[in-house]
Amino acid sequence: MTDEHILSVEKQRRLNRQISMVLRAGVVAAFVIILAGLILILVLHSQSPIAVMSLSALPTELAKLNPLALITAGILVVLVLPVVVIIMAFIYYINIRDRRMIIVCSILLAMLIFSFIYALR
Repeated sequence: MTDEHILSVEKQRRLNRQISMVLRAGVVAAFVIILAGLILILVLHSQSPIAVMSLSALPTELAKLNPLALITAGILVVLVLPVVVIIMAFIYYINIRDRRMIIVCSILLAMLIFSFIYALR
């Protein structure tokens, strides 16, 4: 094995560890946020209807500790995790100059961004 190959393998391992940490932290954060929302519903004896909260209202409702806003924020954390992982991989592949994977990550990012934009319309 060449030194360059060993270095590349070590960089790949480092990326895998970083992605793993981001995914774990994201899942734990989402769980805690959603759990906080559910606990607030129980504590406040709120009759929060199951409804969709607009993204524009989310910051205001989070400031009020609206349980539904907390649950929505937790779900958003879970939805954003794949985007963060692809961005991390994209940066990694730029650093190692792997054109093929840069193109793959670019296509994936474009698909996710257009999907989110389409879903928000």
